[in-house]
Amino acid sequence: MNIRKTTFILITIILFFSCKKNNLEQELYKIIFSYMKENIPKTDVIDSMKVISIDTLTPSSFLQLYNQSLNNQIELLNQQFLEAQELENDSLADLIGKKNILTFNKIDSVERLLNSPTLDKSSIWGYFVITQIFITHPDREKEVLDIGFPITKEMKIKELDLQ
Repeated sequence: MNIRKTTFILITIILFFSCKKNNLEQELYKIIFSYMKENIPKTDVIDSMKVISIDTLTPSSFLQLYNQSLNNQIELLNQQFLEAQELENDSLADLIGKKNILTFNKIDSVERLLNSPTLDKSSIWGYFVITQIFITHPDREKEVLDIGFPITKEMKIKELDLQ
């Protein structure tokens, strides 16, 4: 093969994969934008949204992400529990304690799945998209939200059950 043909084929392959990535990014952008419009207060306005990164998820990496989110939830609940105790609000402390137990149970279940020898560590489960979302509230206060979205390969946002 001559150098022109090789260069042409290489450029064609690069353009093909580049377009495929842009189409995926555009589709994920639309899904997230639509989801956010449905889930923010109607009085808020999404000024813009930026996709920071897109990573593929396997069933294993999705469970690791979920496990990390549950552990972050435990830290938050522990902090809220201590604050409720400081305020001597026993009923709130009890409620938070019950949520803490439920979250620990979920962590145990996820960790059992993560340790399973049959856990799929190679097929594509979906994508993890990290975004920056710029919002204006009715009082004209602006807010920037850094949010990661797990999205299945069927292009559905998977809400993590942290409660």
